[in-house]
Amino acid sequence: MLFIIALIIRTKAFRKKMPNLKSVMVLAQFLGLATVIFGILTGTFFGIDLINSDIPWLENFKQYMISTDKLFNLAIIFGVIQILFGMVLKVINISRVRGFWYSLSTIGWLILLIGLGSVYGLKTAEMVSPQVAGIIQTAVFGVSGVLILLLNHPKRNIFINFGAGLWDVYSMATSLLGDILSYIRLFALGVSSAILGLVFNSMAMSMKPDNIILGPLVMIIILVIGHGITIFMSGLGAFVHPIRLTFVEFYKNAGFTGGGKAYTPFAEPASKSNE
Repeated sequence: MLFIIALIIRTKAFRKKMPNLKSVMVLAQFLGLATVIFGILTGTFFGIDLINSDIPWLENFKQYMISTDKLFNLAIIFGVIQILFGMVLKVINISRVRGFWYSLSTIGWLILLIGLGSVYGLKTAEMVSPQVAGIIQTAVFGVSGVLILLLNHPKRNIFINFGAGLWDVYSMATSLLGDILSYIRLFALGVSSAILGLVFNSMAMSMKPDNIILGPLVMIIILVIGHGITIFMSGLGAFVHPIRLTFVEFYKNAGFTGGGKAYTPFAEPASKSNE
């Protein structure tokens, strides 16, 4: 529905030579297409649970659908990937602005997180023995520990660096877990939308009167209003929460610092005499 509406508006914007509206509708088409793909992968269609349905021609596709448990893990994986990408951008930015040696602490955190994640994956897949995994894990701790605790600032002595590194470890340990868990909101949004659709479907079936004319009419009205509310709330959540994750979790781990001028709407303009 979103894709088709955006396509119609984009066509009208092209005919009336409205490039700004056209570019917005192109974005809306991509988002609508992503909604279709993700809806198929999660096995829901307007509140209908396709994974647990008895539809014969869907049996071959159910193995590719994502269950609720997998959706939870997928949200966490998205968070880890975006935060690690932010740290990579932080390394690049610090290296360009201040110099490569100032980015060693962030590189240490990347080695620690990616290294431990890789060791855990290799152990889970039984691709390496516990002894080899222990050696790799020790090497990861050693290299990342030196970069984080001892080489976090090239112009300070080792004792100050060690104290600053301990504080950095405390800050990262307390904030990084919260940043990753914040991405659970993506899982919650997806599940809540599906549940709302299921609730409105149940309401439409249970509240329709036992009348051959009024029954389908009442059911359609409930479905249109209910799913309209669900689509509106889902669209609003899909717009607000990713912005929040970008401006808070991603920007913080990317080392983003904003600029601009102070907002002084009630400041009196300087008089000519003072100038």
